[in-house]
Amino acid sequence: LEFPRPEKYQHLALPPYWYSGSHKAAIEKKRKHRKRKGRMDLKTLSKTISASWRNADRASIDYCRKLARAELKKHNELMIEGIME
Repeated sequence: LEFPRPEKYQHLALPPYWYSGSHKAAIEKKRKHRKRKGRMDLKTLSKTISASWRNADRASIDYCRKLARAELKKHNELMIEGIME
């Protein structure tokens, strides 16, 4: 699954399945939870992300929505397969 990226991000080298949590979880090992100093709290993180989305250009938003729709479709198909088995 690969959609053409917006013009602004064509030059970026991204790992395969960078947008998919399920693929990432299968590749990476579990790690022990450790509290880290200097990390952003959830409230600040949420505000930062929402500000970034407010300032995002239309092409980037459309690209992310396409990826999200494709991932949702794949998820729903897997859920239906699991129910049918």
